Amino acid sequence: MKAYKLNLGFKGNRNYIQGSDIFNAIQTIARKVVEENAWVKHIAFRGFANNACDFILDRIENLPGNLVRATCNISFSKKLIPAVIIETQDKITKRYPFDESKITEESLITGSAIKQISRAGCTDIEEIVALTKFLHNQILPVEHKRWIFSQLDLNIPLQLNEIERFTIDIKQNLGNRMTVSEISQHDNIVGKIKFTVVDL
Repeated sequence: MKAYKLNLGFKGNRNYIQGSDIFNAIQTIARKVVEENAWVKHIAFRGFANNACDFILDRIENLPGNLVRATCNISFSKKLIPAVIIETQDKITKRYPFDESKITEESLITGSAIKQISRAGCTDIEEIVALTKFLHNQILPVEHKRWIFSQLDLNIPLQLNEIERFTIDIKQNLGNRMTVSEISQHDNIVGKIKFTVVDL
């Protein structure tokens, strides 16, 4: 069982690793060690990671559950392999600026959906998460709590630098505690993203 260290840093003033950064880091590694066309089909987060993380191609049953921060499935050649993200004791030493407003300012909310007017030059997952978060904060605000990205299930691979615009539409709202939203591009369904409410 080999552990691959993820190249991660804190975004802005956050003191936890953002889910979109974990997604991008594991997809990059998967394309190096599994297959060049490998992609993250599913990822589900189990908690915040405040320290450096490792990516391990193995089942969660074979690992200490208290260290697991996410489980995922890597798709390649019509096959799926399980993987996990483990939080280590190594400290994060990098921090870099990130302005979500440049993603959300070029968008339009109609009903339960948010649609991009133009892309912001970030990765697919960064823009999807920022748009979904903004949508929730605008139409489903919560007091003394916050909405977080908790799960992603994809039909097709996300890219690191695409140009196609996204639409996010909330399809299920479970008591203002968890939602399931549909991700689409040009009416093609890309996948679904879940957001969950947590305490501040």
